[in-house]
Amino acid sequence: MILGAMNQGEVVFQCFAIKADGSANMDISGATVRVYVVSGGSETDLLAVTSMSRVGSTNTWRYEWSPSALSVGQYVVEYVVTDSGGITARVAEDLIVRDIARDSVLSLVQSDMSIVKKVETGRWRIVNNQMVFYDDDGVTPVLTFNLLDDAGNPSSERVFERVRV
Repeated sequence: MILGAMNQGEVVFQCFAIKADGSANMDISGATVRVYVVSGGSETDLLAVTSMSRVGSTNTWRYEWSPSALSVGQYVVEYVVTDSGGITARVAEDLIVRDIARDSVLSLVQSDMSIVKKVETGRWRIVNNQMVFYDDDGVTPVLTFNLLDDAGNPSSERVFERVRV
């Protein structure tokens, strides 16, 4: 589960009780959820073991959590489901909180700058009325443009315009 850190006033945890054959397990007496962080070999609870509620008469169990603070980081969500015979199943999943606004802008800028660097400093060739820019290895194309003259016809001698392929 990956969350954006911009507005985490409420997080909904949901699990499904399923039998080994993949069918819904309706013989569940209870389910709990716990959220913790592992640091220095020890666990710190952000949400202590909390009972989940069954959704109607389905095999779905849900808990709506309103954390006081959920900062950027990696956490563990642990579900424990118990059937009427007392058999429990424990499952964990990662909960990753990222600053999506910062991460996406930063990765876009890095990606754009990488392409600009390849175009400005890397290998390029004109092949069959196309300008081809290559990756750092000098072999893998990263950008290709059709070269056109002032009438819009393919040309490699009197280039007036380039159009990205």
